[in-house]
Amino acid sequence: MVIGLGSVAFHGTLQRWGQVLDEVPMLWSSLVFLWISVCNALGKQAEAAWSTRLAGLMFCVGAGSTWVYFNSGFGFFIVTYVLTVAGIFITTLVRASYAPKRYANAKKYAYLSVAFYGAGFFFLWIPEQVLCGNRIHD
Repeated sequence: MVIGLGSVAFHGTLQRWGQVLDEVPMLWSSLVFLWISVCNALGKQAEAAWSTRLAGLMFCVGAGSTWVYFNSGFGFFIVTYVLTVAGIFITTLVRASYAPKRYANAKKYAYLSVAFYGAGFFFLWIPEQVLCGNRIHD
């Protein structure tokens, strides 16, 4: 919901404050999803041992990335966001590849979700960024 409101603020106003309200929640939510994905890939015992440490690491990465983002802008955001989403893809695919046969549908949906997100990113978002030139400059 926060990302949706930020997206409305950015795409409805094309102002820097709207861009911040769009991109910062995207970064933080991707870090939360990465944490969930990594904890899921670790298994129950390792998750119990590492989940709190990973949460602390994700918080530090988020706080540091937010600080750098405010001082550098869109270029840093996109690199950080792409790396975070790539981490989610990798851990999701690794976990799906080791899932038991009874989770065949889960495997299929994991692969499909990565394919659809990747296709949307490469075939819709990247061309829009290159062709429309709608980035806001401070």
